[in-house]
Amino acid sequence: MASQQTVQRWMITVGGVEQARIGAGQSVEIGRKPIRPLRDDGFKRIDIVDNKRSMSKRHALLIVSKNGVATIRDLHSTNGTYLVGDNGNLMRLEPDIDFQLPNSIMRMQFGDVPIDFVHVEEDASEDDSVRDLFSYATDDNRQEPDVSDLSVDQILDLRAGEPTGV
Repeated sequence: MASQQTVQRWMITVGGVEQARIGAGQSVEIGRKPIRPLRDDGFKRIDIVDNKRSMSKRHALLIVSKNGVATIRDLHSTNGTYLVGDNGNLMRLEPDIDFQLPNSIMRMQFGDVPIDFVHVEEDASEDDSVRDLFSYATDDNRQEPDVSDLSVDQILDLRAGEPTGV
């Protein structure tokens, strides 16, 4: 029996909604979604909607080492990067100092925006492939389904990528 390999990833969530998963050996810049595109600084970005504009456009950097250890670095943000303690107290991180994240859920606050970092182990053989929206067309004996038997979602799946005729 082959042993299952796992990969270390860090899931970033805002308001309980997953924003991204960052794997070993990767880095990602986290910041407020800009109105105009930022110049490329070589880092993958996660743009967070912050209508109060308390988060900087280039707020912090998440760095995951080859062995899966994650650190957060404040990028001289205007309103700071804070660790949120179990009691709700905030501790500000110094700019350009790497803070190692624990393997448990860590809540941080970027400006006024709470962001959770969650360490996850995933099966290395998980299938990340995109489902085939046109599988009905691979069998020569099958006809396209009757539109009257389909839901709106199924129709949109079937028509994905077709010209709109406008």
